[in-house]
Amino acid sequence: MLGTPPILNNGYRMLFMLPVFILTLFLSSGLLFLVQPMVGKMILPYLGGVPAVWNTCMVFFQAMLLIGYAYSHFSSTRLKPTRQIPLHLLIMSIPFWVLPIAISPQMASTAPASGFPVFWILGLLFLTTGLPFFVVSTTAPMLQKWFSLSRHTAARDPYFLYAASNAGSMTGLLAYPFVLEPLATLSQQSQVWHLGYGVLFALTLFCGIWTLRSLRPESSETASDTDGTVEQPATAQAAHTNTSESAEKPTWQRRFEWILLSFIPSSLMLGLTTYISTDVASSPLLWVIPLAIYLLSFILVFARRPILLPSWAGRAMCLLVMAIAVGFFTGANHPIWLLFGLHILMYFAATMISHGRLAKLRPNPRYLTEYFLLMSVGGALGGIFNALIAPLIFTRVIEYMLVVALACAVREVADWERKPEQPGRDIWMPILPTVLMLVLIFVPRALGIDFGRFAILCIFGPVALFTYSFVERPRRFALALVLLIFASGLYDSHHQRPVYFERNFFGTIKVANDLENHFRFLVDGNTMHGRELLNTDDCLPLSYYHPLGPAGALFAMHTERTQNQEATSNIALIGVGIGSLTCYGTANQHWDLFEINPAVVTAASTPEYFKTLHRSQAGSHQFIVGDARLRLKDHDALYDIIVVDAFSSDSIPVHLLTVEAVELYLSKLTPQGIIAFNISNRVLDLEPVLSRVATASNLVAYSFNDHVILESEARAGKDASHWVFFSRDLATLGKLAEDPRGVHIQSEPSEKPWSDSFSNIVTTIRSPF
Repeated sequence: MLGTPPILNNGYRMLFMLPVFILTLFLSSGLLFLVQPMVGKMILPYLGGVPAVWNTCMVFFQAMLLIGYAYSHFSSTRLKPTRQIPLHLLIMSIPFWVLPIAISPQMASTAPASGFPVFWILGLLFLTTGLPFFVVSTTAPMLQKWFSLSRHTAARDPYFLYAASNAGSMTGLLAYPFVLEPLATLSQQSQVWHLGYGVLFALTLFCGIWTLRSLRPESSETASDTDGTVEQPATAQAAHTNTSESAEKPTWQRRFEWILLSFIPSSLMLGLTTYISTDVASSPLLWVIPLAIYLLSFILVFARRPILLPSWAGRAMCLLVMAIAVGFFTGANHPIWLLFGLHILMYFAATMISHGRLAKLRPNPRYLTEYFLLMSVGGALGGIFNALIAPLIFTRVIEYMLVVALACAVREVADWERKPEQPGRDIWMPILPTVLMLVLIFVPRALGIDFGRFAILCIFGPVALFTYSFVERPRRFALALVLLIFASGLYDSHHQRPVYFERNFFGTIKVANDLENHFRFLVDGNTMHGRELLNTDDCLPLSYYHPLGPAGALFAMHTERTQNQEATSNIALIGVGIGSLTCYGTANQHWDLFEINPAVVTAASTPEYFKTLHRSQAGSHQFIVGDARLRLKDHDALYDIIVVDAFSSDSIPVHLLTVEAVELYLSKLTPQGIIAFNISNRVLDLEPVLSRVATASNLVAYSFNDHVILESEARAGKDASHWVFFSRDLATLGKLAEDPRGVHIQSEPSEKPWSDSFSNIVTTIRSPF
């Protein structure tokens, strides 16, 4: 027997090669997207749990992904595989020296108490996560490139492996909130990730060895050409020509398209993330929803048999966009489940359309690493635009809607709806919907016509229909939408006369007058955080803090207890709003006002905006700017009452509800002191959370759900509220324990309480029905 051809001798290697490559890509991407919510959750407690923390983390992750893709591109095009593969395996061994991922007490102690913490977050991420994340991020383009150099029959079009990679990413994202987060502490999660990285290293080693042993002869011997790409013989190029693109070098226009089509979904993802985490909760669970949709679109469009949206999907997306735009123009935030559903459907359609075009425009595998590099450039630019640039150039959060308009502009138009070009009309006709909107706003106002409850329908119904009539011309439709976005602030000023507006890292706040009810109020995001009457000089606590509500009962009891004592009574307020609770202050009280957002301090302390603090009868008060847990830890005072009212738009940041947080509060509380939590919000039921924390901390807890509001009370400025009071014993609660609105809450000792290393947001979400 003369011998068997080498390719047959290695037949077993070809048989197992593809499954191992798929498994390696699946694991690497799972680790990549598992670490993101894990590290974000580690950082949140040090910065008040604000949504901008996650956006800043995403900028870092996208930047590191870009660096990883750049390394993959240049190392695979400048080095022969026989050199590049051993080099990469050597680099993969380095992160073992810095694992497992953790934030040391020394690092945490450097957290800024106030100001602009973006650079602190980026520095912390670089030191704790940068190297492991960089190495894992190189795997997807690297292994696809290695596979394309092999003699495997599927190597001619390795892009299907990208779908396997994104399936791993999806699995990692969903495994975190539903498997890892409920079952493991942060330190245990980090250990699991460390173990997974070890398995990844072993699998990558196998892939590297198999690639070297199955290289086509020309792949191991060729050098780099002047373009930085490995020159291949004509026969090899022909074997690798894919059906969507020839082996010709991509043009600069094509490269720009890759960047743009990657920028749009990335920016929309962060915009939607901000919307969700502002109006629901700052929780990794909610952050992963847009990321999961983002990855799902990659899986669908890069599959061997890609799933693409039909041609009419672009028109349907534009219809969803108009519904969302009306909500944006009017500041609608209810019902949350309907708004959330509309945003999710629109985002899925926009992402599928952009990524579908991106998949169609993929180049020959010869340019695979450049393709992925430019995709990561677009993704990073989307993150930079949303997290760093937009807050500096826009006073309102309009970047999300602007990129929505861009997504509408670049969508493909089906042949059956294509219209002749009309450049002139595409410039002046988009102005008409804005003119119509302004007419419908200001003409009825001048004539004294009030549309009442039908105002939104009467004003924005015709405007939405008029704008949608441009749907067959994407650029005209998009330009009309952009003009409406910028002009929509005039509708807000018709109903609420803005007095002060500021946007910073911690969000957006607005001071405005409600002319109909003669109130002035503070809005954080789109949630009202305090209300003051304009036509009185009295200090009247309104909204959630009304004298007829649970807060009024708490301070009435405290005033009765302390009115004859000579010693100063100290009260801590975590989350200031407009300082409504200080209206209960008396001459023998000192109030420490903890507030993380400097813009809120400015609004509450400026008499031209709010007079509540200046009307208060409290003996003294001081602002302490920064995250309450960090600042309270270093504060020496003991308090009779600690009020936790630190809303993150519509919900308390998770790190203020943990066992460790309550331990800190107790260390600053007098023996007969009370901790009061304002957990009023539309989306999360936090009473069971506090019940478990109280049981774990051996505290008495009473819940006051004051949700029945009389019409006369509503006219007087009272809002429904939900409060939970903690004390060391029942006697301390006094009359509060006898209030028929109060319910003693406790949980089974076996129920796991929230801690800084464990929380599970899934069980707290209210049913929308």
